[in-house]
Amino acid sequence: MVTTARPALPDASAVAPDAPLSVQVPPLVRRLSSRCNPALVWLEQRTDRWARRHLRPMFPDDAALDRFLDHRYALYTALSYSRAEPERLADICDWELTWFALDDLCAEGDPRRHVGGFPDLYAMLAAAAHGADRGSLPPYGTVLAEVGDRLRSRMTPGQWRRFLACVDFTIDGFRREDEARARGERLGYEEYLEIRYACSGMHWVFLMCEYGLGIDLTEQFALHPELGTLVDIALEQTCFANDVVAYRKEVLLHDDPMNVVAAVRADTGCDLQTAIGTAARLAQRREDEFIRCRDGILVGEAGADPAVRAFLDEMSHFVSGVLLWQYMSSRYLGAGHVWTGLTHGRFVLHRDRTVVLGPTAETEAALEEAARLPVPAFRPGRPTPFREANAR
Repeated sequence: MVTTARPALPDASAVAPDAPLSVQVPPLVRRLSSRCNPALVWLEQRTDRWARRHLRPMFPDDAALDRFLDHRYALYTALSYSRAEPERLADICDWELTWFALDDLCAEGDPRRHVGGFPDLYAMLAAAAHGADRGSLPPYGTVLAEVGDRLRSRMTPGQWRRFLACVDFTIDGFRREDEARARGERLGYEEYLEIRYACSGMHWVFLMCEYGLGIDLTEQFALHPELGTLVDIALEQTCFANDVVAYRKEVLLHDDPMNVVAAVRADTGCDLQTAIGTAARLAQRREDEFIRCRDGILVGEAGADPAVRAFLDEMSHFVSGVLLWQYMSSRYLGAGHVWTGLTHGRFVLHRDRTVVLGPTAETEAALEEAARLPVPAFRPGRPTPFREANAR
């Protein structure tokens, strides 16, 4: 997919004119089903109270916090961890909510406000995750550390070690992402995937499948490398699918190069519809590869363990649940978005919102064309915090 010559893409103002763009988006998950945690209503009420008490200092005013909470992060957690125990579900939600807030603070504000006395944001995040003295942390770091303490109290030592390895891996990915942005380069597919895998994958979201169920698979991950492969496939699938849904917000609005649609265009110079189709085929292929890997584990030695089987079931619903939330939330589709049940078809990209319309004859033609697009298979063996932590 990578070529030596990469045509420059027009800047965001040129590709997001006042006249909206229209693209056809194929289904990004076709075979895996979603499932919602029955504690959703309780979690939404509890999360709203927790966020207003703990996250308000990070936002400029109440209205900004209200806009952030309109994205329904409790729904994200309930769809992603459908069998998690309620208390553990709340822990997961607080942790994820805090990182979503950081993402918005960095994208829309000045992250230096949240560094405190540390040399940079990365150092502050690492210190907070590793349990630094509360007096040395700025307000954001204090919240992150307090949620981390709660997680640590319920994790086994091996699970906590793996969790910290995931956090450190992600923070290092943030550094590499910022370095790539500073160079001002248009990333091709291979460069994009290497950085996105680290900075946006956040491997801990898959470890949280264990945590929510109250199980610890540290030993099983050490004995059965195919479990780590399954996590890596799921990570790529969720990144590719998110990049399609978030294209307007991240690329057209913020000219963000960390998006597979933009990477495909940088590599090939193709039009937007072809790039969307290629990204969708990547997501579909990873879904198929995930199912094959999962089913292979189920009939193998690891699959005889009830805890592994519970993890595989939760992971399957995680992959589809994350995507469903992206369609149900206004985070990527714009303020005022109301989900109508559609998950593919004609997408109309305005500056401030994405309108998802139903499939048309054009959609069917686009689906047929996308199905013929060649996309690379998953390549195992990339460094992963799951393997690195278990190797020590």
